[in-house]
Amino acid sequence: MMNRVQSYYGSINFMLLLITTYTIREATLKHYIPGITFWWLLGAGAVLIIAVAVIDYKLVHPSEIIYAHSQSWKHNNPVRKQLTRMEESANRLQRRDTEELKALMGAIDSLRQSVDRLESTLHRDGGDK
Repeated sequence: MMNRVQSYYGSINFMLLLITTYTIREATLKHYIPGITFWWLLGAGAVLIIAVAVIDYKLVHPSEIIYAHSQSWKHNNPVRKQLTRMEESANRLQRRDTEELKALMGAIDSLRQSVDRLESTLHRDGGDK
C-alpha cells in the first residue's frame, strides 16, 4: 500500500521539480531546446507521469498481486488448508459413492441374471407342452 502512495507523492514531487527547473534554468533549456515553453515542459512531464502510471497499472501491479498470492499459497495459507480439507472430504464422498454404485451395479447384474434364468425356465417349460 505504501508504494502506491509513494508513487503519487513522487509524481507531485516530479512536477514541482519541473517547475523549479524551468524557473531557474529557463535560458539554458531554451538554448538546448529552442521554442520550449513552460506549458510544453509541464505537458511533457504530465504525459510522462501518465505513461508511467499506465505501465504500473498494467504490468507492475498485476505482477505484485500474482507474486503475493503465490507466496501466500506456499506459506501455510489458511485458505489452502481449508481447500485441502474440502478436497479430502470430496474424495471420501466420491469413494463412498463409487462403492455404493458398484454394489448397486452388482445387485442389478444379479437381478438381470435371475430374470434371464426365469425367462429361460419359462421358455423351456412352455416349450415342453
